[in-house]
Amino acid sequence: MEIDEKTIEQLTKLAMIELSLEEKEAHRSDLEKLATFAGTIGVGTNETNETNGGEAEGGSCVPGAVTGTNRLREDVVTNEDLADELLAGAPDSKGPYLRVPRTVDE
Repeated sequence: MEIDEKTIEQLTKLAMIELSLEEKEAHRSDLEKLATFAGTIGVGTNETNETNGGEAEGGSCVPGAVTGTNRLREDVVTNEDLADELLAGAPDSKGPYLRVPRTVDE
């Protein structure tokens, strides 16, 4: 995919950066390689292999999203409240809090 000067200008504006002419040319080849790679795996492209404004089709489907097999487990608490047992082993505690030496002078 060819990246033109207008695309480079839009990207620098979005990124809020300024690039010299040499930097733009250097980044142009990198962006062309990236766009070509993205097109080969179907990211952000439609059937005509042109960008479609960010909608991902083809190879970027989340497994189970279409078939409904990707279900989340039920949120169940599996551990009990161990605060009292844990605080029992502390050298100094008051209620549900640990007492620690003062670290800030007044």
